[in-house]
Amino acid sequence: MEASIVRINEKKIIGMSSNLILGQQTGGKVSKVSMLHFRFERRIGEIKHRIHPEWIYGIFIDPPNYDPITDTFKWIAGVEVHSSDDVPPGMETFTIPGGSYAAVSYAGESQNTDSVYDFLYSWILNSDYEIAAAFGIEKHAFTEADRSGKVQMELLLPVRERHCE
Repeated sequence: MEASIVRINEKKIIGMSSNLILGQQTGGKVSKVSMLHFRFERRIGEIKHRIHPEWIYGIFIDPPNYDPITDTFKWIAGVEVHSSDDVPPGMETFTIPGGSYAAVSYAGESQNTDSVYDFLYSWILNSDYEIAAAFGIEKHAFTEADRSGKVQMELLLPVRERHCE
């Protein structure tokens, strides 16, 4: 894997969300995040103004002073739209701020995505950057490969230059 810093423009997302605890994220053989994505994918056709139909987003939002053992975080399964008007019932909007992001791409087994997070957080720690906000983005290729346990994704974490004092 190779990480880099990328600049992205603001993106409007419409999707469905759930509050989860990382340590309780499994629901049998299928994770609660995966179950949310399955429910969302059945309703994608309800979303107007959709752009880039080849991508689906997973966005996590951590609370202040997040403790992954005890605290809930919000996960949004969504798609990019050019207008956040006409939000279907049971869905919400989220705006991904434009700015600098640490990014890494991954293609492989879906059960190995934790290593992608570990890699990118470690890369940031050893770089001239620091985490700028308590959210992150998984941008997935929306293909049938997702059903076979394979994934093609990009992980993006908002960053800012580290200032040494």
